[in-house]
Amino acid sequence: MQTAHSRNSTRHEVMSHRTAERITALLLFLYGIAQVVTIVTRIASGSDQPDAFSSIAMISANHSWYLASKIANLVAAFLLLGASVFIFQVFRPFDRTLALLASVLLGTAGIFWLHSSLAGLALAETYGAPVPETTGLSSNMQQLAYLAIEPVRAIAGRVGFTAAALGLAAWSALIVFARPLPRWLGWAGWATAFAMLFIWDPEATAMHRLGGGALLIWLLLVAGLIAWKGTSENTSLSKTLNGDTDV
Repeated sequence: MQTAHSRNSTRHEVMSHRTAERITALLLFLYGIAQVVTIVTRIASGSDQPDAFSSIAMISANHSWYLASKIANLVAAFLLLGASVFIFQVFRPFDRTLALLASVLLGTAGIFWLHSSLAGLALAETYGAPVPETTGLSSNMQQLAYLAIEPVRAIAGRVGFTAAALGLAAWSALIVFARPLPRWLGWAGWATAFAMLFIWDPEATAMHRLGGGALLIWLLLVAGLIAWKGTSENTSLSKTLNGDTDV
């Protein structure tokens, strides 16, 4: 039988765990929205051109779209950093090691994406004015800042994407083996993480874009399930509170 003290303690534990779940779900949902805005505005900016001068011209011509994409990406990075902390809190009862690994890797992704966003904002600041339609020295000078900053932005973005893939793989392993959520989510997470690792293959653009899109869908599904039903840990605590399990 449960004493009044143990019931109060369990009730507090349920509320604390459920609150962490809801915060996690909210942060993941907001992250997904921020990333969708990032993708849409980046496509609208047309900044992904085959050569530096064409990319600079598009950044200048569609400056508002490019700036919006970098701001949205910056917001997404902060949201992922916050979510990584709560992911550890929510999932550590199931497997502390895998929860910590997933949290650290997703937090690392957020840090690298933060740097990538700041590099993008530097480009937006540099090329806010129209590019002069001249060639020669003027054209070369226009490209110097881009050639210095863009590789940093791109590498930071790829490293962040890779860290996110590895974090997803660790999180999926936790789901498969500990079952805090439906096991099929873990299997889907592994497939998504594998596709994301093609970010380093320039010939596999479609593959890593598929992985990126699948990641957003996966995170939104997880956010929805956590917000709606919670994890199995929360269910177990609720049963204990209701007297279905003796303490």
